[in-house]
Amino acid sequence: MASASIARPVNGLVSGRILAFDGLRGFAAMVVVVFHYLAMLHPEWVADYATSPALLVDTPLAVFWNGPFAVSVFFVLSGFVMAAAAERRAPYLIGNVLTRYLRLAVPVLTSVLLAYLWLSLMPTAARDLAATLDAPSRWLTYTEQAPLPGLPAAIHDGLAGSFITGMSGFNNVLWAMQIELVGSVLLFLV
Repeated sequence: MASASIARPVNGLVSGRILAFDGLRGFAAMVVVVFHYLAMLHPEWVADYATSPALLVDTPLAVFWNGPFAVSVFFVLSGFVMAAAAERRAPYLIGNVLTRYLRLAVPVLTSVLLAYLWLSLMPTAARDLAATLDAPSRWLTYTEQAPLPGLPAAIHDGLAGSFITGMSGFNNVLWAMQIELVGSVLLFLV
């Protein structure tokens, strides 16, 4: 009867969170990690990067490494959560937008500065890695290489550039931040 003392969520909610969403986020995050690994080192497994795709690339099994699809799942989940938050805080449009920007910009800036540090320590790492691969991936070309822009460029990229242009040469996975911020603002407006 020890199991009776374990707290169980009611209707899948724990303190306002939908547990199934956490599981779906976790699965999508693993898919994105696998996608980036394959895009970088085994581009034949990624449809957008393959010159001669592997056999399973265009099958339903590719959902286990289809990064763009997993990011779409993140957008849908984020939209659902943001819409619920916007409904509760509707009269505070400017505050909602500013809070959302800060919630995105702080981790983006942190990741860009960390990437800038790594790229400063290994300024030709992507080129060097590409030279060792039988079929180098285009994905490696999306990362800044020597000569690197200065620290002010990295700070601008983290605070504004990745949100304005939808890309970052310091951390190429930040392309989604523009969509995330614009989508959030549109949800607040609606």
